[in-house]
Amino acid sequence: MIQIAEFLPPTPTPLWKLAKQAGVDYAVGGLPFGDPRNAGDAPWDYRPLQRMQGEYEAGGFKLAVIENRPPLNKAKRGLPGRDEEIDTVCTLLENMGKLGVPVWCYEWMPVFNWIRTAITVPSRGGALVTGFDNALMKDAPLTDYGVVTEDHPVQVQEVADRDGQHRHFAEEVAVAPVGAPEGRPVYYICSGCHDADSITTNVVIAMVATGAAADSPATSRGATRSAVRRDRGSSRTAR
Repeated sequence: MIQIAEFLPPTPTPLWKLAKQAGVDYAVGGLPFGDPRNAGDAPWDYRPLQRMQGEYEAGGFKLAVIENRPPLNKAKRGLPGRDEEIDTVCTLLENMGKLGVPVWCYEWMPVFNWIRTAITVPSRGGALVTGFDNALMKDAPLTDYGVVTEDHPVQVQEVADRDGQHRHFAEEVAVAPVGAPEGRPVYYICSGCHDADSITTNVVIAMVATGAAADSPATSRGATRSAVRRDRGSSRTAR
């Protein structure tokens, strides 16, 4: 069944009211970055996510998707520290599972997410849409990463797992958490892409935990993933 949703920022704006007037009941949310109530918690920790979910619900929306992410540039580029970044992703996914948020939308573009040079391009029926004109960017200052060449470590990939980094990421987040209550949506797989502009915007979709997962001993996610990494390393060495 198709469900109509709107991307809504984590704090109420006039768009919230407009979406409700248009009959939208589902929210694609962000993460509560910069919320002073987070105190020492990260935006992907349980309490900030629970508070954000409650605000969406108070506005009449079910939080169906989170389309934001912890820092991931090291994971995307295969740099030291990538597994620590993936650990924060797993924390996010586990907390989403506890809160019943079934879909996480992420992107696999290093350094930038997406760029537009205009937000008022005339379109059908007088609608205004976003657009990108490369000619307007040719003299723009470079980022800290300089000119991107074919062998540059932040070269944007046409295929998400071309250098193996996305494959590593996908394998890591697909490790099922142990000790999960049966019926809890906490097992995640990678799927999909953003077809509109061929950008690798991917989604992680929640699966329902099985009885086997529910009966597993209460081992930490970090310990489980470390063991899986060791096993993979041994397998690669054996080959």
